[in-house]
Amino acid sequence: MAFFDEWKEKWESWSLSAKAAVIGGILLILVGVGGLFSKKEESVEGTTVVETTMLAEKTEVSTTQETVIFVDIKGAVKNPGVYQMKVGDRVKDALDAAGGLTAEADSQKVNLAQRVEDQMVIVVPKVGEEGAAAIPAGATSKEATKEGKVNINTATVEELKTLKGVGEKKAEAIIEYRKKNGSFKTKEDLMKVRGIGKKLFDSFQERIVTQ
Repeated sequence: MAFFDEWKEKWESWSLSAKAAVIGGILLILVGVGGLFSKKEESVEGTTVVETTMLAEKTEVSTTQETVIFVDIKGAVKNPGVYQMKVGDRVKDALDAAGGLTAEADSQKVNLAQRVEDQMVIVVPKVGEEGAAAIPAGATSKEATKEGKVNINTATVEELKTLKGVGEKKAEAIIEYRKKNGSFKTKEDLMKVRGIGKKLFDSFQERIVTQ
């Protein structure tokens, strides 16, 4: 208490100008300290914004790389070429990107609902032509009968008829199933086609491939 009483007596003995100087100094110190904390907060906030932005950009780039695919479109389309598509797009989307079908195109042989795959080749035949409309990546129409093998995902009616027990109707049923459901993932999926039982499948399963 003696300490505060002593300072109180000194304070009361000071002039108004001296008191004003002391108060002003204290205010300057407080303002300086407050400004320092404010700068630190701004720095932290700025760092957080930059880190968040960088993370968002990396995520966007990663997502784009995962969803972009390329499809080669040939045949009876207005603008044949390689087109960039997205995962989940259908053959119809790819053909639209190529300007659509020409007047000579045989649209009955194209499964517009089939999902496109990266590196897929879509060949649109003209009326009267034979050919696969959508060839999975890594396969070509010539590979369908290479070394006696028949690619059930690209084979024509005539090529399918070379299989034991497969006639015109069964061959057409295979192609129709392929149009509605997309490519066969395994050889065994062929038994999902009406008229293809296990016994018939076993008789030619050594001759068929899916790619």
